[in-house]
Amino acid sequence: MLTAVKKIVLGILNASVRIAILVVAFSLIRKVCLISYDYGYRVFSERPMTEGVGFDEEVVIPVGSSAMDIGKILKNKGLIRDEKLFYIQVLLSSYRGKLNPGDYMLSTSMTAEDMMRVMAGAEKDGDEEEKGSSAASSAEGSSTVTVDVTAESGAIDEDAGDTSGDEQSEDEDGEKEQSSTDGE
Repeated sequence: MLTAVKKIVLGILNASVRIAILVVAFSLIRKVCLISYDYGYRVFSERPMTEGVGFDEEVVIPVGSSAMDIGKILKNKGLIRDEKLFYIQVLLSSYRGKLNPGDYMLSTSMTAEDMMRVMAGAEKDGDEEEKGSSAASSAEGSSTVTVDVTAESGAIDEDAGDTSGDEQSEDEDGEKEQSSTDGE
């Protein structure tokens, strides 16, 4: 009889230990999942430190700084909340390996992506590209084409308002030739 009681008590104790281990394991898994979700969400939607007008901070990025080093510098300046999150954002962005050393004026109203864009020099390049493309497009041709969007279908009518009477066609090499419809 005594051995039967011992077996029952040991069985209950064994089951209790297993249940406790499962509860701890599920709690840890839940915590890891919540942290992972939070990081994953923040990687793509991290808000700036201040909404609206922020304050500017001069940041010096030394030569040879890694993305983690840059994240630490930005956190110490109060520009970001988490240097590890910044590191992950850099790894997943198109600015990976493109952040340049130098002196930058960054603001607390900037997102991490805005800061990466400045440190990669993309803002300067983008401004120059816009100026270059507008100059090139104005020099190419004198034909004016207006674009109308119809309200019902949302379709674009590229020929609407084209009063120049000139048509453009492409030859075999992809170059555009202008031909007049006046019969010349």
